[in-house]
Amino acid sequence: MLLAENHPRVTRIGEYRVDIQPRGTLLVLRNRDVPGVIGKVGSVLGDAKVNIAEYHQARREAGGEAMAAIAVDGRVKREVIDRLAAMPEVSGVWQIELPDAAPSGAMSGVEGAMAERFR
Repeated sequence: MLLAENHPRVTRIGEYRVDIQPRGTLLVLRNRDVPGVIGKVGSVLGDAKVNIAEYHQARREAGGEAMAAIAVDGRVKREVIDRLAAMPEVSGVWQIELPDAAPSGAMSGVEGAMAERFR
């Protein structure tokens, strides 16, 4: 977790380095690192009229497992989550609701909970 000028950022989820503002709705995907995944995810969300605020893709090695942390505007419907989960490149999808404004000390708890979930 990085805190700068009262603007917290999640900088790690489990063993993946990310950079995303921890607020609102966050989608976390575990996927294979292959061409086209980011575009397919964007198309599924766009077709459902879900706006992407931030998208960060992280990987440990080329062609291996990757993780996407995607901040979106509003809660995503179950059927959209199911469409993402049905993609052959995706092995897991989680939707996380975070407070819009959390005190900086509270963010270490958010990061810890996320790291535990994505080990």
